[in-house]
Amino acid sequence: MLVGVYGTWVTVRGSGVPGTASGNRGWVVLAVALLAAGVCWFRAGTRSSGLYVVSAGVVAVAASAYDRTHLAAAIGGGKVVAASAGAGWGLDVAFAASVSLVVAGAAWVVSRADLPWAWLPAAVDGREPPTAIELAAHENEQTL
Repeated sequence: MLVGVYGTWVTVRGSGVPGTASGNRGWVVLAVALLAAGVCWFRAGTRSSGLYVVSAGVVAVAASAYDRTHLAAAIGGGKVVAASAGAGWGLDVAFAASVSLVVAGAAWVVSRADLPWAWLPAAVDGREPPTAIELAAHENEQTL
């Protein structure tokens, strides 16, 4: 995402405009990339971090898709204009990286097998930690 933001988002006759230029949503994609990196760094062991990454990726996809749609509307349907102006490689890279961030976050959520009570210590006598069914069965028991 960082490479795409600083890459060319719009090309006009060989010259390019980066995603951080005024009027582009590259700053949104840059902020989302840094936020997602921070979440991955500081909350790597939690399942909720995957949800945060998915949410950040959706925002980045929306920002880059908006710029791509806005660019297509600004260029219009003329063949001469479309031949001299178009989307740059940076916009394509930022969009693809944003989509991959959503997919990675979703895979993170699905792959985490942590249970909500995973912070409980394992049994001291060498037994396996209790399963969800065992915990639910003991939930209603009265202790004296």
